[in-house]
Amino acid sequence: MNTRERLLVFAMIAAVAVGGYLSLSRAGRDSAEPDDMEAGVSNAEGFARRIRADLQPYRLTSHEESILNAAAGDWAPSPFLEKPDAAVVADTPAAEIIYTGFVNFGGTRLAILNGREYRLSESVTATDFIVESIEPDRVGLAAKNGGRRATIILKGSDSRRELP
Repeated sequence: MNTRERLLVFAMIAAVAVGGYLSLSRAGRDSAEPDDMEAGVSNAEGFARRIRADLQPYRLTSHEESILNAAAGDWAPSPFLEKPDAAVVADTPAAEIIYTGFVNFGGTRLAILNGREYRLSESVTATDFIVESIEPDRVGLAAKNGGRRATIILKGSDSRRELP
């Protein structure tokens, strides 16, 4: 082994040792923190208040103020959080379901409804609908108990547009 290779091996060993130490030292601290979403929300609100207080001496434009106000308002639920196992099923009309996105990868189609992604045959959270079909410009829904069907058009698309 030449000197360069020895240095690289030493640097890799040091990186693994430091990474292991940091992950083990964080494990004790993370277990002491509450595992509650409300705590995370209050931490975010506290952070937003501190940032707003820090920005008081600066003259912000009206656009910057509106961005801060929008960030301080209610946020949509994260599509990256796990879906609840036992969701309360409400008799939600199809008009309250918003289709905002379509993803097609490797033959799998996903529809983004009310900020969450769904595959074919998945239940739409807090409704009695399941996803029956997914197209780039519309999603077909069917009630679990049968009977009702709905087609939701992609938000922002014009249903009367001519396709080539």
